[in-house]
Amino acid sequence: MSVSIIIVNLQKREYLRALPFGEELTDKNYIKGRTATALAMLTCDTRLCVHLESPGGSWCGDRVAAVSDAGVPDAEGFHTTTAEEPKRNLYSMVLEEFRDISLEAVAMVCDRFEETAEELVLLANEEIHRFGVGGNMLFLYLGRVVSATNSDALESALRRHFGEAWRQFYRNEEDKESTPGG
Repeated sequence: MSVSIIIVNLQKREYLRALPFGEELTDKNYIKGRTATALAMLTCDTRLCVHLESPGGSWCGDRVAAVSDAGVPDAEGFHTTTAEEPKRNLYSMVLEEFRDISLEAVAMVCDRFEETAEELVLLANEEIHRFGVGGNMLFLYLGRVVSATNSDALESALRRHFGEAWRQFYRNEEDKESTPGG
């Protein structure tokens, strides 16, 4: 059985998930692909390399860790348990208390590498066609990225592959997702 991993900036109390990149980080495929590109861009010293748009470089010099959902409570000097959650580990604490910057990171990578926007939209389209209803999670993430960040590269790719009505399709799918039993 594999475990899930998120990338965590322990100093800024932020984290990065792989699912909005169409990937999954586990102990079997530690870190690779688009998520690794985002991590490299986040930790890059932008004074020494090419200019990166925010949040590029914002994690430079910070303590960053790969945190597993299989971790034990109160490990590595982190007090994670509470009276209500005596078995809570760092992974659970991060999801509850830290800020998810995954959507911003997807926009950063897509705007820097337009081919990544194309790849993600093609993956989302394939996911919808393969799984039908309920196979739209990546598409929803991509719509959320555009809504939250105004990523031009990602919006252009969505328009190319889903047509001008992609936003309406996104809103409809988002409404279904937020409706109980939807």
